[in-house]
Amino acid sequence: MNFECAKKLIATAKSITVVAHENPDADTLGSCSALYTYLLQLHKKVHFVCKTETISKRYSVIPWVEKIKRTLPPSTELIIVCDAARQERCVVPLDRPCINFDHHGSNTGFCDCNIVDPSALSTTLVVYDFLCATKAKINKKIATAVYAGLLEDTRRFSTIDKEGRVFASAQQLIAYGAEHENVVNRLQKYSTLSQLRLQGMMLQEMRLVKDGRIALFRVDKEMLLRS
Repeated sequence: MNFECAKKLIATAKSITVVAHENPDADTLGSCSALYTYLLQLHKKVHFVCKTETISKRYSVIPWVEKIKRTLPPSTELIIVCDAARQERCVVPLDRPCINFDHHGSNTGFCDCNIVDPSALSTTLVVYDFLCATKAKINKKIATAVYAGLLEDTRRFSTIDKEGRVFASAQQLIAYGAEHENVVNRLQKYSTLSQLRLQGMMLQEMRLVKDGRIALFRVDKEMLLRS
């Protein structure tokens, strides 16, 4: 891929904000986190923004999540949006130069520079390719952030590519220090008390149809409030 437009915009900006989409997952947060670390290496002034007020604690394994702010700092000269196919998902004004890293084929190309690779199984892989191309120092923070997005967006490596790129990348990231065990424990096993309560209610009301081949679950507003 041609990363020149992104490299030029980053080189000329002193204050940069990375933006995760609303209701964030590990892919958008991991992509922003990896870029946050890279921009610090370049001695840029960096901000991390996501409009969603409450970020799940399961994502606390991703570096810099504790730095997230809700509003775009006025000093921002460049915005980098991660994992958003449409501008509406950012929920921040894109009134200055912006870069978009994404892997969705439905991406509308709403930024000045759009780094989109539909063949990548996560946006963190697109960011990883960019960082490798720019000869960035892949440290433990970047490796963990990229690995978290890759793990979640491949559904724990159950969605894989024919070339084995996912496993090759995962191996590289672990070699760079990605916290495999910590990421797996947080993303796969972490549940809040309210989630466990809601799951119990869902199981109680489960209905089987088609001779038991299909299970139906129902969640309504009352159940959400009770849990």
